[in-house]
Amino acid sequence: MKFPFFDDPVSNAFCHYQIDTERSLRIEVYEGDVGLQDWRAMFRTMASDPMWSNARNGLIDLRAANLHLTTNEILRLALMQRQDAFYTNGWLVYVVSSSAEYGMVRMLGKWSRTTEQSRIFLSLREAKNWLEDHGLANPPLSIQARFPKWQPKPAVAPLRKIG
Repeated sequence: MKFPFFDDPVSNAFCHYQIDTERSLRIEVYEGDVGLQDWRAMFRTMASDPMWSNARNGLIDLRAANLHLTTNEILRLALMQRQDAFYTNGWLVYVVSSSAEYGMVRMLGKWSRTTEQSRIFLSLREAKNWLEDHGLANPPLSIQARFPKWQPKPAVAPLRKIG
């Protein structure tokens, strides 16, 4: 198990994570005033960890966090989550403390295309119980997991002779 963390005095956020290889689980904890730069720093730190694996489930605890994210920042965070270096194929189980945070996490899941593999709870006990019951089962494949290299073909109109 590993317990890295970072403390950013500028943003008043305290974020840390733990990778539990035995349970194939990544636990993230966010506290204080958390903004886009804090999430980005956390993602980059986790992705650079040699124990990082996109096959692990994630338990993301936001109960002690005050999320300061605009809609545009949630979209930017979602686009970052969709990149191969940060994308996860496991369950994403969030624990929030308010309906506003619940809505932000739903937006994040929708835009990062992880809705099928995301679950949101208001209690840590419920989240842990759900993970114990479902953690070993694979989540439904997301669009990115089903078609990893799929790119839409550009629509090309046939050439027409004019005149």
